[in-house]
Amino acid sequence: GKDKGNGGREGDAKTSGGQRESVDKPYCWWGEKASLPQCKKLPPEPQDGNIEYKLQLVDVTADKFQHLVTQCKWRLNEGDGTAFYQLGVEDDGNPEGLTDINLEKSINTIKSVAARLRCDAKIIRVAQGLRGKVAQVQVRHFRNVDVKHDVRICVVGKEGAGKSTLVGVLTSGELDDGKGLARMNVFRHRHEIEDGRTSSASVKLLGYDQKGRITNYQEFGGEEQNLVEVSDKVLTLIDLGGHERYLKTTVANLTGSRPDYACIVISANTGVQDMTKEHYSVIRALDIPCFMILSKTDISNNKKLEATIREIKELVQLPVISQDVNSTSSTSKPPEVLVVKSKVNPQQIIKQLADGMMIPVFPLSCVDGKGLGQLKNFLRSLPIQRESRHKAQAPTEFAVTESQRIDEVGLVVTGTVVHGRVRTGQNLMLGPLPNHQYLRVRINSIHTKRTPTKECTAGIMASLAIKDTPDLHVRPGMVLLDPFVKRVSVVVFDAEIWPVPGSVIHPNCELVIHMGPIRQAARLVSFDSDGE
Repeated sequence: GKDKGNGGREGDAKTSGGQRESVDKPYCWWGEKASLPQCKKLPPEPQDGNIEYKLQLVDVTADKFQHLVTQCKWRLNEGDGTAFYQLGVEDDGNPEGLTDINLEKSINTIKSVAARLRCDAKIIRVAQGLRGKVAQVQVRHFRNVDVKHDVRICVVGKEGAGKSTLVGVLTSGELDDGKGLARMNVFRHRHEIEDGRTSSASVKLLGYDQKGRITNYQEFGGEEQNLVEVSDKVLTLIDLGGHERYLKTTVANLTGSRPDYACIVISANTGVQDMTKEHYSVIRALDIPCFMILSKTDISNNKKLEATIREIKELVQLPVISQDVNSTSSTSKPPEVLVVKSKVNPQQIIKQLADGMMIPVFPLSCVDGKGLGQLKNFLRSLPIQRESRHKAQAPTEFAVTESQRIDEVGLVVTGTVVHGRVRTGQNLMLGPLPNHQYLRVRINSIHTKRTPTKECTAGIMASLAIKDTPDLHVRPGMVLLDPFVKRVSVVVFDAEIWPVPGSVIHPNCELVIHMGPIRQAARLVSFDSDGE
């Protein structure tokens, strides 16, 4: 760890105030020259963008430091909050390299610049240059995401009803061409584009500023990465599949994403379908406040429109199962259907919506834009509904809904902070594993709403990068827990169930359990009936 070219003495670097401070010893994992990859010649330094070349940053004066701060701020703006520094590299891309001590001084200078801008600096890689070592350092700006302004809405409905088109029009500000152009920004997979069906959950953000203007549009930059910074309120729209083949995935997202509201999209041409009834019964059983969209009004006549509205009123009259142990919706008063065709005060609707007493219906067209204004005004006014479900002061609990492995990042898990807080550098217990045990893992980085952050609190959906273990298989339903929380793996449990009308259950029958992000096949061992 000593620099032979500097007499083996520890180095020091100047900070912004001109004072010297000692630097840490060079990282032991830099290794000997033979163990480091060779850095090839890079392209010349780009004038624009978020990449900056610096041969060395040693003994920086106060004026030079201030210039570096201004330069870093510009690079961060170019990279939407992320900048990369290639240290030991000349402007023409020649990887000259530095001694260990000078490289350490240069890295500490970048860390000081990042600290001045309230950013985080992280060494990405170190390689061998022509005469020394080169390093790539990432500077990232972290933003705080306020859970009070995060409203989650699951968008469901029969295939072809226009769910993805609606989400695409809302988030892009551009009307559809009548052939599905708007939904192209929502689809995630090639086969979805080819057959026009959403098969997985697609998450899009819709931001509002204090004046009620949508911040997704070009006047605010038009980039999702900037929404948290320029928005006073952000809605998370979760577009779910409508084909019966993907019903399990849809139900799993309705239970796992813990939405504040559900939006049921119904085509005015086809009316209420069997899958619409299925979605509605699940939403009511989960006690999720819902509203409805009557789409494609531009190609539907008044007679068909009125017939679909009658079908909706008949739908809400059907008995459904409620989570309330003491009552079911079959014995309570069904909600009132309110068709919103003109400007109304959203506050008059929202309270009755949250109490399950009213279901507003918004007739609209994504082609001519008629009715979109009323919907946008309504969405802007929706408050968060899930504060009581999450406790920020409780021990950490993170429910995993999805996982993937990303090159140069490792294992990334996506889910919701159920209780407590998750911080970068925090150690948590991941499980239960197949052996019913839990594995200690470390949180390397956090992203929420396309934005890097150092912490996320209860109620927020986030993606966590954790140290990868090649043979570790992560599945939906696993949790990340505080190490001090008692951990229990359950394979047998008692439950109260309400069979849907027409279903038959008996001992040893197989069921699928949906509980939060958990979707698990189970066997009914035995049951006692109350005779009702």
